[in-house]
Amino acid sequence: MNKKISLPLSAPPGTEPEWPGQFDSWLCRLLPVGLPVYMITTKNENGTDNVQLNAWTLLTGRAPAELFLMVLWGGHTLRNALRTGEWVANVAPRSMGDRMFEVVRHNQPETDELAASGLTALPGEAVAASRVAEAVAHFECRLDWHREIAPGVALVAGQVVAASADQAILEGTPEQRVNALDILFYLPSLFNLASARLDGERYASLTPPDAGV
Repeated sequence: MNKKISLPLSAPPGTEPEWPGQFDSWLCRLLPVGLPVYMITTKNENGTDNVQLNAWTLLTGRAPAELFLMVLWGGHTLRNALRTGEWVANVAPRSMGDRMFEVVRHNQPETDELAASGLTALPGEAVAASRVAEAVAHFECRLDWHREIAPGVALVAGQVVAASADQAILEGTPEQRVNALDILFYLPSLFNLASARLDGERYASLTPPDAGV
């Protein structure tokens, strides 16, 4: 049987973060448990599409389903979601490759990030926010509530009012459906307790751009 090691629930004294708040989610810096990446789409004030890559998203199984996401308090996604009361969480497959990271390079407030990134906007079924056509599944949400859970970080809850997906992930054997889903996982920069150092973040073998996500 493998040896079990008790984990510190907060960063050990003297541990220096690379940026303020990096160790607020301390256990995520220790355990390499991948988080699925969503592309969160909202509408800018000028009607263009804003896109954010977000790995801090949770879909609940109760009915009606709710979707929770953590976003920066001053970011475009929260501002648009509070103004319109709507957004779409698009499931980003690994097969999209580096195309999904183009939205990071085109993140000016009024830019149509879908068009600038070479991705295709698909109208929502129940909300004004666009779906990403290249994504394999989509959860359209209406704002339920939001609150600040840490300095500069908001937790947003939305009720899922429509959902859609590629036919390939709804039919076939479980193995075929999982392969068709092809989820991209994000691994935060991991802290190595043995060496007391951080190893760089990973996106399931894809290389992110220099700009922050």
